[in-house]
Amino acid sequence: MFFGIVFFVFFLAALPASVMVLAGTRSVFSALHPMLLIGLIARLGWTYWCLYGCLILLNGSSSLVVALLWDKVPEAVLMAAWAFSSFYFMVIMYSLMGYVLYQHHDKLGYAPDAETGEDDADLALYKRFLAEGRYDAAREELRGILQSTPDNLELHRQFHRLCKLTGDKSSLRGHGNHFIPKLVAQERIREAVETYVSCKQLDPDFQLNEPSVYLPLARLLRDRRAFHEAIQLINGFHKRFPKHPSTPSLYLLAAQIFHTELSEPQRAEAILKFVQKYFPGNPEAASIAHYLHILETAPG
Repeated sequence: MFFGIVFFVFFLAALPASVMVLAGTRSVFSALHPMLLIGLIARLGWTYWCLYGCLILLNGSSSLVVALLWDKVPEAVLMAAWAFSSFYFMVIMYSLMGYVLYQHHDKLGYAPDAETGEDDADLALYKRFLAEGRYDAAREELRGILQSTPDNLELHRQFHRLCKLTGDKSSLRGHGNHFIPKLVAQERIREAVETYVSCKQLDPDFQLNEPSVYLPLARLLRDRRAFHEAIQLINGFHKRFPKHPSTPSLYLLAAQIFHTELSEPQRAEAILKFVQKYFPGNPEAASIAHYLHILETAPG
């Protein structure tokens, strides 16, 4: 009796998750797999329970429509209103579940089929691994696919999600250093920044190996008011890439952030003096000298 009650409660709680897994994997077996359902609920967290509350309210809405029209319209109209409202609210319920599934597909390891641009036959095994919840196997299968289709950005996005999903820092580090420069080369700076931040969240020691991507990423981080993240990105650039031509521009940007946004003019002044000393005659020399003059003559 006790186990029956537990099963019933779990079934009710996981019913939306089951529908979402079925939509994402097209597998009845996966939709009934308790561990996959628990995994989906855990990854969505409070989003799932907010969705669940909305579904409960929508599920009872057709009864409310009937209650409002009771004794006010003929029985035939009442039945028609009940049928229409039931169908209408059911469509909304499934749309809500679909929206949550799409909105959080990066957490769940799903991606719309149309985005990949690859033949189903090439991705069949990869999709099967995803459907079975075998994310490590799916990641390795996708790694092999990317070797033959290195320019497919959507597959790169899916690989990045799987690295996060499986907590594979080593693969995330290697792939991030390949994917982010590719995004910058295609002027997808916003996505490159989001990917970089995502890599840092899983692996705080993540560093980019391509010096040319630092400046566009740092500029956008500043524009987004992610000042500490921008400073963290720039910090130590001259040690990792000695005498690189981007150093003066990056360090001028860092000085501006310290002075203007973080109210640390002393650190800004020290950075500018460092650039003047070790990078004389650089293209930013005039701007650096002007900015340094402002700092040195500022009151207080």
